[in-house]
Amino acid sequence: MPIIRKVIDVGKTSKAVIIPKSWLEYYEKEEGSLIMSEIKGAIPKLIVFIIGLLLALPSPINIGITILKALQSSIQFLPKDTATQIIERSILWLQIFGVILIILDMISIIVQFHRGEYF
Repeated sequence: MPIIRKVIDVGKTSKAVIIPKSWLEYYEKEEGSLIMSEIKGAIPKLIVFIIGLLLALPSPINIGITILKALQSSIQFLPKDTATQIIERSILWLQIFGVILIILDMISIIVQFHRGEYF
């Protein structure tokens, strides 16, 4: 098995090394936890959530809405009313989905606080 599969450029001055997936799986099994894990614990999740709200960081939902609004102004092959209705419906569904995701994030933070999973 090769030690390094590939070296790729990341930006102008950095490089990354690609290693076999089996290596990650082996070390995860040895450690008993994920190497590339998500944020765990209620307090770090709450901090990330609040910072995201305060700084108005764009979520994938907001980026999707922005793309759809740009697409709405550039669609010319469909009748104007049809294209507008499709885009507006899609934006509405994305906004509903975004609200649901925010509610689920808040519920998961509350549940972790109740379980005592602070960090």
